[in-house]
Amino acid sequence: MINKVTLIGNLGNDPEIRTFANGGSVATLSVATKESWKDRASGEWREKTEWHRVSCYVPALNDMLVRAYRKGDMVFIEGKLETRSWTAQDGSTRKMVEVAMRPGSVIRRLSKGSAARADAPAQSSARGASRAVADAEDFCEIPF
Repeated sequence: MINKVTLIGNLGNDPEIRTFANGGSVATLSVATKESWKDRASGEWREKTEWHRVSCYVPALNDMLVRAYRKGDMVFIEGKLETRSWTAQDGSTRKMVEVAMRPGSVIRRLSKGSAARADAPAQSSARGASRAVADAEDFCEIPF
């Protein structure tokens, strides 16, 4: 069986990092993907945006995400779907599905957004998603 998710989309916010008492950390990303289609009935173009919560559980990668990635950046992400559940303050059970980045996951910036900081590492401009994914520059694969 395979549990693998591939997203190409734009960051909705700067990555956020939370550190836990045990020394672990998690970085949270909000990624927007868009799909568009031509409505058969009206002939008009329609567009739909989906928002995806991505959580990175690799501390070494989290530091790089917070330093180098910004709102608006187009990213390529490979991770897996995970469901988390918890009990809310009102006693109800809540569930959430997220894309989890664990060892072996991949993130790649395809282009910088307009909000990219000047101190982020330099990168070539976007040359289209398929070309950028094939390009090895700014490629982060977690080898462990």
